[in-house]
Amino acid sequence: MRRARFALLLVSLLLLSAMPLTSADEGRATPCDEIGSGAIPASVQTSIPDQECRQVSLGTITPGTVVEFDLTADSAFDFLVFSSVALDSYANDQSYRSAAYWAEDTVFESFSGSARWHWTVPTDQSEKNWYVVLDNLAHPGDGGEGAQGGGMVMIDIAISFPDPNAWTLHDGLVNLGVNSHLKLVDENLLVLDEGSQIAIGGLPMSGDPDVFLLTASQRLSYLDGTSPEFRVPGADLLSVTTEDSTVFTVDAMHANQPLYLYADNEVGPTGGGDGQTAAIFTVIVTLLPVLDATISGMSNLTVDVGEPVMLSANNTPNLSDQVDTSAHEWDLDFDGQYELNRAWAETSWANPGNHTIRLRVHGTDGRLDSVNVTFIVQDMTDPLAVINGGTNLVRGFGESFTLASSSTDNHMIDREEWWVDGTLDTVQNGTGNSFVHTFFEGGDHEITLKAFDFAGRGDETSVTVNVRDVTDPEVETIVGPKDVIAGEENTWRLNATDPNSPGLTWSWDFDRSVDIDQDGDTTNDAQVTGDLVTWTFEKAGTYSITCTVTNAEGLTTQEELSVHVSGDETLVRKTSEMVLYGGGILGIIVVLVGGFLLFQRAQQSRANEELMQMESSRRAEEEAEAAHEPGHEEQLTMFQRSESAGYGRRDTGDEMSQIAGVGGGYSAAPVAEARPISASDAELLAAFDDSEPEPEPAAKAEPAPAQKASPEPEEKPVQGSATVLSSGIELPGVLHDVAKREAAQNIPVEPEPAPQSAPEPSTEPTPESSTELVGACDQCGQRYAVDMPSGIAEARIDCPKCGARNTIRR
Repeated sequence: MRRARFALLLVSLLLLSAMPLTSADEGRATPCDEIGSGAIPASVQTSIPDQECRQVSLGTITPGTVVEFDLTADSAFDFLVFSSVALDSYANDQSYRSAAYWAEDTVFESFSGSARWHWTVPTDQSEKNWYVVLDNLAHPGDGGEGAQGGGMVMIDIAISFPDPNAWTLHDGLVNLGVNSHLKLVDENLLVLDEGSQIAIGGLPMSGDPDVFLLTASQRLSYLDGTSPEFRVPGADLLSVTTEDSTVFTVDAMHANQPLYLYADNEVGPTGGGDGQTAAIFTVIVTLLPVLDATISGMSNLTVDVGEPVMLSANNTPNLSDQVDTSAHEWDLDFDGQYELNRAWAETSWANPGNHTIRLRVHGTDGRLDSVNVTFIVQDMTDPLAVINGGTNLVRGFGESFTLASSSTDNHMIDREEWWVDGTLDTVQNGTGNSFVHTFFEGGDHEITLKAFDFAGRGDETSVTVNVRDVTDPEVETIVGPKDVIAGEENTWRLNATDPNSPGLTWSWDFDRSVDIDQDGDTTNDAQVTGDLVTWTFEKAGTYSITCTVTNAEGLTTQEELSVHVSGDETLVRKTSEMVLYGGGILGIIVVLVGGFLLFQRAQQSRANEELMQMESSRRAEEEAEAAHEPGHEEQLTMFQRSESAGYGRRDTGDEMSQIAGVGGGYSAAPVAEARPISASDAELLAAFDDSEPEPEPAAKAEPAPAQKASPEPEEKPVQGSATVLSSGIELPGVLHDVAKREAAQNIPVEPEPAPQSAPEPSTEPTPESSTELVGACDQCGQRYAVDMPSGIAEARIDCPKCGARNTIRR
């Protein structure tokens, strides 16, 4: 029928175009009265007489705008919609029944009754003015189609513009022929987040169509001709004969996959239309994508103090581009102020407790959504105990030292405990503390620092303090002669103390010019050991004596003494013999030189004696408290030669006797004082006596050296050879004999004022009442001479060398 009408219309148009216009046709027009004076009426009731029309201006409408018409008419008329250009063609009675003139998807010819439908302004056209024409006439350009008038028509019309929806997927009329279907929405728009909503509405005009949602597999079955019994449940409208709608919330099963929305005018499904008549209805499909602000990135809501937490808003659902990704907002301290505006945030908390953050997201449709997350912040990290200054310390006895702490924690240090050798000593608050301590016992000691935080978590660290002697021994000056003669034995002493290391050792090196042990140090050859030592230099020269005192910790102190060693007396001895046996002026001069050497030897002997007396005094003082109080006999006054120990004054005696160390008168001396005597001294005394030497006393004790560093030289007097005195002065053999004879006769020897003649020995006999006794020390073997007055049979004396108490008898 329509095809016949269309053919007839086409023929009529061709004939009209070929016929010239008559004067009667020129200027003919069909103007329509306008309702509402250009304003869109909310609702209008109007009557249109036969062969008249009315128009309503919709104004300038943007493409894609939805217009809703709600219309009621008591008889048939044509409902036409034109753009402003097409309206001129209609007003000029030109043909208008084509898509180029009218909006064919919202045109209804011969309309009667009631209907409500939506029209979406075509998006393929520019912005235009649109008009609604209510036609109740036989228009020259209608080709005889539609209502042709014939009576008054009462019309009730309402025109509105529904609020735009950013997520409208479809809103408009759907025309379905018999047994047909139509995909309404592209499946790419139906890949949805879980929680998104699909609203489906139907406004029927004719027929009984269906609307339903299919998955990909369900769609394939449907297109193969199977009735869509299997479809997405809850997302369909069946047999739309009345205004109806449904809302489907996308569940997890149907989320994140393509879905398909179909309008159907076929048989089935069960409960749906039969598709036997054409169907016209409005389908409105809108989407409400879920706006669900989501914070991700945290694996646990319980975090450590100071632990950085990375947070992200990128897991907020956004499959429909419903989120404005440039407008994420973060309130990290939950104070209502948003500090950050980006898709991620990093934060941490310095204090334990519950801390809440908020994320707010903006939808592209203007919606807002926010989410809060509360973190439980706990101190889950042990503190780190720290003692500054290393783990191994060395300190001296009684030396105070200070340790400082700088412990750390991810929150705060509550307290610190200092433990000494396993015992709690001090508790202090916080950290940065100082600990002062002193040890009086040697060895390794342990100091432990234990640090605790406010969560009760702890850590400890220790240092080892090694307490030992850290001070070098303290030494005095080396005591002993500084000028000696080669080949002569001499004694030196070095006093040293160390309260923390009583076990001291002495090592003597008598020649710094050589390195005997070849260790690169010429001062430590350890030729002799002990605090009191004797040594004989074999060659003349200047020597540096070095004594090294070492304590138990190996700490050393060195003391040095420079000693000048004179050459031997062989030449002097020979020259003296020449003078004694050959005579002459030269001999006298040599004798004077020899006398000078004897004098020097006497002085050296005196220095040795003084050294021995100093040592004896020191030992006597140490034993004073333990010594037995001497009795009456022990306190008897003893006498000895004044030059033997340097007491009193010389009353008589000439220079020769002074040089030889004999002769002269006697002077008072303290009890138990004796001068040392050596083998050479005995020979010298014997040289001044023609009589046979007196034998040793029968009660002489066997020598037993205790601290002597080197053995006493063996006494082997040889007739005519040089004799070495204890003072270090060597006498020629001839002078030895002379001195022996003079000593026996007790004749003082005076030097001549001029070198023309040699001194004459005295012939005065030795007094019969001589009280000098000779003995030897029971401890060190040192020989000594003592003047014991007549009437005294026994006395106790102190050894001039080692200070040991000895008893001497007649």
